[in-house]
Amino acid sequence: MRYDYTVCLSPYSEDWRRIRDCHCSWIHAVLHGIDYKALDIGSRLIRGLPSKNIVDLLLIVPKGMELTIVETLSSHGLEAIPVPEVSTTPMLRLRDECGNPILHLHIDHTADRPDVLFHSRLRQDSELVRAYGQMKKEAQEKSGGDIMVYNQLKSEFFNNLSF
Repeated sequence: MRYDYTVCLSPYSEDWRRIRDCHCSWIHAVLHGIDYKALDIGSRLIRGLPSKNIVDLLLIVPKGMELTIVETLSSHGLEAIPVPEVSTTPMLRLRDECGNPILHLHIDHTADRPDVLFHSRLRQDSELVRAYGQMKKEAQEKSGGDIMVYNQLKSEFFNNLSF
């Protein structure tokens, strides 16, 4: 289910790079022999930016292999989640032992996506990091942790940017 958790933001931590690396090592083992590239696309690895405790990665795979990748990863415990408001491409979620989401994998054959451009801008623009971080804090407060409301508020911010 897509909307079954509460938004709780936490500050940036260097520990998340290690966690991301562990996820990437696991993905590499599962997808051994399949050509892909993993890109960070979430807030979790941006210094100074509060975020949910979820690592977001985009797996760029050969065109036509998307469903094979989804099936392979799903057979190893990831769940497919529908995200029509975010993307028309497949998305998978990994949960921890308590059932909390800890990894979101977006599967696509291209990096030519607004979320990749936005993540690139965040890495280069400290003012954007500040503004986005403030908006995320306000969105968490206004939404009361409701992920649907939180995502809608984030989308409004995102849609007002030009790429």
